[in-house]
Amino acid sequence: MRYLILSTIIFSFLMCFFVEGDSVDTIDRIFGLMASKGVTPTQLSREVGLTTGLTTQWKQRKQKPSADAIIKIANYFGVSIDYLLTGEEYIAPALEPHERLLLDLLRDLPPEKREQALRLIKAL
Repeated sequence: MRYLILSTIIFSFLMCFFVEGDSVDTIDRIFGLMASKGVTPTQLSREVGLTTGLTTQWKQRKQKPSADAIIKIANYFGVSIDYLLTGEEYIAPALEPHERLLLDLLRDLPPEKREQALRLIKAL
């Protein structure tokens, strides 16, 4: 939950820089994804929980997609927010199996034990 809140805050901050210059491209990318997947504006609105006329307002350039809408659309189409904003897909480096195991084990610990485990690992 904290990750979602933090990413929404960061995304909203970044939107300040992209709203004027890149929103047209963002809208074009959204409609391009819809066309390539055969998704109508009504279907997209229904699936991601947007009002039906919102996509029409985007297409007519009367309104820009909100941060929340872009997050939902990115999740729906399985693309990154980076792709919708810039056209470039961010690919996170893959974790090695032992890195994934350590991460999973740390996430399962209560916060006080997590700090203890991190101190132990740093001491090695």
